[in-house]
Amino acid sequence: MTLEIWMMFSMAAFFNIFNPEPAIIFAISNGINFGLKAVIVSAIGNVLGLLILSTVSMFGLGLILILQTSTVIFTSLKILFTPSLFKE
Repeated sequence: MTLEIWMMFSMAAFFNIFNPEPAIIFAISNGINFGLKAVIVSAIGNVLGLLILSTVSMFGLGLILILQTSTVIFTSLKILFTPSLFKE
């Protein structure tokens, strides 16, 4: 990974960390309505979700670099995932 890509990813991650997202509003709402236990459960869910999204995005960056060099893998993934666009 080049330094430019790493810096862009780090900057995006920094702004996402300090951005008051709907998860924060959800935690405050749970705290007001249901108490501390609900806040803890929603915070754990939020952290697990962010962990999963971060992991997927890291592998996604690697996958983009692989797809740029291999047309066979790119074409096979297009064929594999195109039917999911037409589900009802």
